[in-house]
Amino acid sequence: MKKNKIIFIHFNRFLDKFDWQRYELDLLSKKFSVEVHVLINLVHPHLKNKRYSHSYDNKKVKVFDSLSYWKNTINNYKEDHHFIFQTFPYNYTALKMFLFIKSKGFKTSIIYINNLPTYKDYGYKINFLKSIYNKTLSIIFRPKHSLAILNKNIILYLFKLFPKKFSPDYSLVGGSIKKKNYFNRMVRINSWDFSNTLRKKKKLKRQSNYILYISDGETRYQSDSQLWNTKRVEDTNLYLKKLNEFFDLIEKKYNTKIKIAAHPRSSCNLKIDNRLGGRENFYGRTYELTRNARFVISWGSTALSYAILTKKPILFIYSKILQKRNISWNRFASFYSNILKCKRLNIDNQFKKIDIINEVDSNSYNYFIKNYIISDKFKPNHKIIEKNLV
Repeated sequence: MKKNKIIFIHFNRFLDKFDWQRYELDLLSKKFSVEVHVLINLVHPHLKNKRYSHSYDNKKVKVFDSLSYWKNTINNYKEDHHFIFQTFPYNYTALKMFLFIKSKGFKTSIIYINNLPTYKDYGYKINFLKSIYNKTLSIIFRPKHSLAILNKNIILYLFKLFPKKFSPDYSLVGGSIKKKNYFNRMVRINSWDFSNTLRKKKKLKRQSNYILYISDGETRYQSDSQLWNTKRVEDTNLYLKKLNEFFDLIEKKYNTKIKIAAHPRSSCNLKIDNRLGGRENFYGRTYELTRNARFVISWGSTALSYAILTKKPILFIYSKILQKRNISWNRFASFYSNILKCKRLNIDNQFKKIDIINEVDSNSYNYFIKNYIISDKFKPNHKIIEKNLV
């Protein structure tokens, strides 16, 4: 029996095996014929000369450098194909590609995952003058990034204003997103992190006397900043120096070692991270590492959902000196740590008197799990998709 075909559209960098499993395409492949179109070179043409996103070992992952070639490829597809967009079309090129697919009569789905809370979700009132001040600073420090956000908001408004023209056939929604008029046939899914916990995995050798640092990349790897042709605001070498000094003091205070949960954009072959003090580095094992850790340290990764699920204490860290230009994220990370009732520490300071970290606020964690992580605690996302997108 011939399988129905799913085309998974990815606008930015596709992380090979990591994303193939993260989006459960390996599992969807058992029921559907799955193909990935990596369109980073079309949506972000300034990245064409980068070493990544030109070819993959997995032949089902196809990279396109020419818009006309991609359109010709689509023109040869049959109408029963289903296109799943990995994210909302956040710039005008992505929007044109989405509308091109719709114009051909193919079924379409957009994944809307909101793993992180908003100020509005928690009823936070924002001082108008302070908000204007912060936005002005953001525009001054990161003008291209600010313009990208503006364009995304305009596109969102178009979806809201003309839902019949812009809405996909299905909206795969995770997190606290409420029903909106630009959502057609909404299907609730879990966060990808929670869905990942439902997989059967080879267990790590159990150790409990370690602290886990969830790496955000420390400005070493390509980030969303590069999508907008901007640079990260931190000085990488100085930040790593501060981070290692902090780690040394934490290890001494707790008389234990820090392990590194590698950032997805790092090398999957890196076992020892010499730039993080020669500490053990683990790729793609964040959930298992979190489950056995004493507590977790992070700047503010979405992978903190693992710590929240397993009820592990979280220590948020930042450098006030090096990250002062990252206005929006610093403000959000402070909010994030507050709603979870977790400590947030400036690593520029002397922190030898830091309190012992050994407790969590269960009510805050449980509320977060219910609203941002789990939609169906028994079904992984591929099962939900299989059931609804036949």
